[in-house]
Amino acid sequence: MHVYSLDYKGVGIIKNNSAWCISRTGSSCPKRFSSSVKEDGAVESMSCVEKVEKSIKQTTKANVFAVVHVKGSQYKVTVDDSIVIAHTHNMKLGEEIYLHKVLCVGSPDFTLFGTPVLDSKNVIVKAVPVEHTQTPKMISFKFQRRKRYQRKKGHRRKITILRIRDIIVKPGL
Repeated sequence: MHVYSLDYKGVGIIKNNSAWCISRTGSSCPKRFSSSVKEDGAVESMSCVEKVEKSIKQTTKANVFAVVHVKGSQYKVTVDDSIVIAHTHNMKLGEEIYLHKVLCVGSPDFTLFGTPVLDSKNVIVKAVPVEHTQTPKMISFKFQRRKRYQRKKGHRRKITILRIRDIIVKPGL
């Protein structure tokens, strides 16, 4: 693993083989390690990777977000969000699916950025198709004045609604 860290206003940034990580916990990471003083006066040093992994273990699922790439669009999602995507024929309603193209995962304590996507072993986004439906009718009306020319067309796009069930971030950068 390649680790680089920068110090910018208390933010440690880590670069490893598959992701950029930003740690907002504790003090900054001036080089590879940062140190904090315990109550008894002993100095404890912790690397930025260890800080991020500690933050991942302590995070609750309620405040984790993810940016996923689905059918050519990117969506920022949290648990129990609904997203509207273009219709997909092979998705059955109620069947759990995994969104593998996760671009970014974060919480108030840390953020992981993929280069370009995060490893699917460490980040899992589970979703369930809730509904296959159509958008409201879009009216296309053509008109030329004084020529008796009027054309009216309607179009409804097919969509699928996904409900995000879970965002799992496993430690082990």
